[in-house]
Amino acid sequence: MSDFVMDMKGFKVVKNDIYFCTYRANGIFKLNVPTQKVDYVTLTDTVKPTDKNLYVDIGVNGTKLWFIPCVSVDDILVYDIVDKEKKYVSIPMKEGDEKKSRFGAVYDYKEWFVFVPMLYPAILKINKETFEMQCVPWKEKLLERFPDFLQVNQTALVFSDFEVVDETMYLLAENVVIKYNMETDEISFHKICNEERMYTGIVYYNEEFILVDRFYSELIRWNEKDGSVNKIEADLGFLGEKLQDPGYPFGLCKVDNQIVVMQQWADYLLLINSEWEVCRLPLEIGEYKRTDTKFQQYKLVDGKLYMPLLDKNAILIVDTSDWSQEIVEFDMSQLDLSEVHERLEQEVHTINEGILYYQLEDFLQGVIKRDSSREKSELQGNVGTKIYEVEENTGKVSK
Repeated sequence: MSDFVMDMKGFKVVKNDIYFCTYRANGIFKLNVPTQKVDYVTLTDTVKPTDKNLYVDIGVNGTKLWFIPCVSVDDILVYDIVDKEKKYVSIPMKEGDEKKSRFGAVYDYKEWFVFVPMLYPAILKINKETFEMQCVPWKEKLLERFPDFLQVNQTALVFSDFEVVDETMYLLAENVVIKYNMETDEISFHKICNEERMYTGIVYYNEEFILVDRFYSELIRWNEKDGSVNKIEADLGFLGEKLQDPGYPFGLCKVDNQIVVMQQWADYLLLINSEWEVCRLPLEIGEYKRTDTKFQQYKLVDGKLYMPLLDKNAILIVDTSDWSQEIVEFDMSQLDLSEVHERLEQEVHTINEGILYYQLEDFLQGVIKRDSSREKSELQGNVGTKIYEVEENTGKVSK
């Protein structure tokens, strides 16, 4: 199974385990870091076993994991890792809403989970115990505040990186910072630049905010108190997407008195001190240096940076206390997919209109495997993966 690609879409570190979902298939998995062993946990019952791009991040409340919907699902999956029970909580949707990247991250705030939107038009706050929901519209208010926003920017999208100072969350929407008070639900907007930008990282540093832009690879200092904005003269190693030299910075974090810049295409971290001096920390990723896009997400947990390698069965862990590094490669030799087999067999044995016919081997070789576009089956010499188109499933399942 060494050629299977898990491709972490969202993950959560829980002690020595990393729970994660994968872009390529309907499934929740667990990686034990010391042993590198990957176990199959469960799948989502509300969609087909072959659906993908389900969840984008994971919240933890006691023994319950909350899986935050991305594109292909309309529900939050709440899974108890002890009693194995699943509950599905539907998010508010308007008629005609498209299936698109709804959320980018989740933040644990007191008795609430706060869902960081991407294209979802509201910040969603949900009580962890009662499931009470509060929707705070951001898109409508943003366009009211800046009527020319969509003329300047490509789209109204919130990036997944954010910063929290006390009870206030700071979000990035292209060239605007959204300020959201998690106690009062008050929301305000601060335009950083009058030109098109895509700020993709923000961190609070020495009583200012530092932002990074992926269009022009710029670092910006924004002082919220006096409104001043200043560019930091720092070489990030790339000129920027708009200048045909993208590095795709996707996050900033603060470690001690340094700012850490992470970029998709870079095989190094940038460490920036209070004098704005830049130091490159090479990443010890060996053969993975050959690929262009290396990383897309990170989490800083207990002083360690966790950075999954894109399209690889591996995750880089950087201990920021001494900047030592470890590559954890997935051991899937004992991966048990019997539940997936059972679900697929239930669909395969009945071939009626409106029922998807996927042969089991196609799923395992085509959806999870690196070449996910493979369409031919090798079972019994048959060719083709589906006989009938799937009807739109508009029903809800709850347990």
